[in-house]
Amino acid sequence: LSLMFQGAEVHQLTAGTLVNEMSRHMSSRSSDSSFKSRLFLYSTHDTMLSAFLSGLAIFNDLQPPYASAVLVELLSNSKKEYFVRILYRNVTDNSSELYDLTPSLPSCHGLSLCPLSVFTEIASLLKLDDWQSACQLGSSHAEKTSSLRVFKIIAGVFGGVLFLFILIIIFVCAK
Repeated sequence: LSLMFQGAEVHQLTAGTLVNEMSRHMSSRSSDSSFKSRLFLYSTHDTMLSAFLSGLAIFNDLQPPYASAVLVELLSNSKKEYFVRILYRNVTDNSSELYDLTPSLPSCHGLSLCPLSVFTEIASLLKLDDWQSACQLGSSHAEKTSSLRVFKIIAGVFGGVLFLFILIIIFVCAK
C-alpha cells in the first residue's frame, strides 16, 4: 500500500481535503466560542484510512484491518492552549486498545500532544489549491474529451458501414 501513496501531490489528492477539513473545524472550535459542534464523524474504507495516515507521515505500510479506526482529538488545557492527539485502533477483537500515533507525527517531535498550530501547519502542506491543474481538468481536458467523442462517432460510423458491407457480400454470395 505504501507505493499507492507516495509523493506530495498524491498526499494532497488523497488526504489533503480531509486533513484540511479537520484542521478547519479544530481551528474554528479553538477560536470561536459560538462554534457549537463538538464531534465530527467520518466513515471510510481502508484505502482512505491508509491515505490519511500516509499524508500525515504516520502510516506503517500495513493494510488497516477491518473495523480499524482513527480518532483525531482536539484537547485544551486550563490555559486555553489547544492540542491534537491521534489515536489508532487496528484490531478487530473486543479489545479497546488504542495506539497513540501523535508522537510519530514528524513535526511534533515525539510529543504526546501536538500543538494545534503545528497540526494546522501540517494540514496546510496537504492543501491543494488548484484541483483543475492537479486533475488535468482544463481546456486541454475538454479538447481531449471532444476529440475522443469525434473519434468514437467516426469509429461507430465506420463500423456500421463495414457491417453493412459484410451483410451485402454475404447476401450476394448466397445467391
